[in-house]
Amino acid sequence: MLRSLESGFVTITQPINAIAFVFDGLYYGVSDFGYAAYSTLFAGVVASAFLLVVAPNFGLGGVWAGLTLFMGLRAVAGFWRLGSKGGPWEIVWSKTD
Repeated sequence: MLRSLESGFVTITQPINAIAFVFDGLYYGVSDFGYAAYSTLFAGVVASAFLLVVAPNFGLGGVWAGLTLFMGLRAVAGFWRLGSKGGPWEIVWSKTD
């Protein structure tokens, strides 16, 4: 049962992790280090609070859910920054509008 739970979370989170890491590469490539740092910090604080509440009640499943939440928040932050047309992406969006 435990291995099934672990493999299920790993399988589900792989696309989420990949998207988050692609956005990391984009931010580093355009020197948007500040946003990458603050968005990761925010996601970490939210996921840590979630882990403190959920992990004691659900054990390892709660830990995997917290890690999934962390990477999901990082991916959402990546989409949000790219769509916000701000920061270093302002130049890219101004040429396409």
